[in-house]
Amino acid sequence: MENKGEEIPPLEIFDKPLDVSKQIVYLTSLINENPQPQLLFYRARAYFLSHQYHLAKIDLDQLFNKSNEINEEYIFLNAWVNVRLGNLQEATELTNLSTFSANKTSENLPMFFELYANGGIKGAAKNIFNMIQVKDKLSEKDEFNLIGSHLLSGDTSFVISYFSKNTLKDYQNDFLVKTYLKYGSNVSTPLAYQKVCLEVLQRYPLDAYYLNYWAKFLSKMRKFDQAEKVFQKTLQLLPSNQELVFDLAKFYFDIHHYAKATLYFEKIDPVNGLYPESQYWKAISLLYQGKKVEAKNVIDSLGIKRVNQKRWLIKFYQNYFTRNDSTNIKIDSIINLNQ
Repeated sequence: MENKGEEIPPLEIFDKPLDVSKQIVYLTSLINENPQPQLLFYRARAYFLSHQYHLAKIDLDQLFNKSNEINEEYIFLNAWVNVRLGNLQEATELTNLSTFSANKTSENLPMFFELYANGGIKGAAKNIFNMIQVKDKLSEKDEFNLIGSHLLSGDTSFVISYFSKNTLKDYQNDFLVKTYLKYGSNVSTPLAYQKVCLEVLQRYPLDAYYLNYWAKFLSKMRKFDQAEKVFQKTLQLLPSNQELVFDLAKFYFDIHHYAKATLYFEKIDPVNGLYPESQYWKAISLLYQGKKVEAKNVIDSLGIKRVNQKRWLIKFYQNYFTRNDSTNIKIDSIINLNQ
């Protein structure tokens, strides 16, 4: 045992369908003795399979810093981890460094599908989806085929209708699980939705996205103390994920903890797509704290021009002139909604 970290076990040891948690324990004991790049790769892959993407990322970053020979397998895993973490730009850059971007296989097609679908690149996502259909010989009734095809065509009404009549069947497909958790909460019975949440969390207790949907469900059931703890847990796992930060901020807003909501809305990066909406809710939060001048400055700084965002202005000023405090702003400071 003294030399347990000096020789890398054969690859087939880690390719067998063993308990992933046992693999992680064993690999950690080896890495503590000698953190070789290949061992870090094996453990990162085990973390990925157990949905502990944040830990997989740490190992892969360490691997890339240690190794002068970065092979395709390392790059592919790193790209997929970044897709799951929501780092789509980094994932795209990694795929451009490799040959598997041009040589798509049945192994890497799901990663590209998630990358393009999550990035809103519908044309590329549809192409990959069609390739998966052919390679996996999916029938018209296959759940992934049904849900994927309608989502990519923008038909969310079918997806909502489907989950109002059917519970999730495939707990292994991350895309399907997240789709159900997103659309099923409003159409499934609470018991059915809870059953799916607990089932996937039993399998992957440290998946931040599954935990986030569970937190939303707890909030919907008005179990606010439990929901807050789960929301906070998601941010411990993925502290820089802007979507999770926004969801926690909105949770605090919805339960009238406006000061906390403001703090988290301020954490949204200005370059993130959620920034305009986060600033709108931040402004409303400030209004509810009696901070009219600060709130108006936030709204003015957005320079809202898009038609679908002007509803924010209407609601903001409805609140603005009904909040009672000692601050008086002239009526002519209202933005002209017709401009």
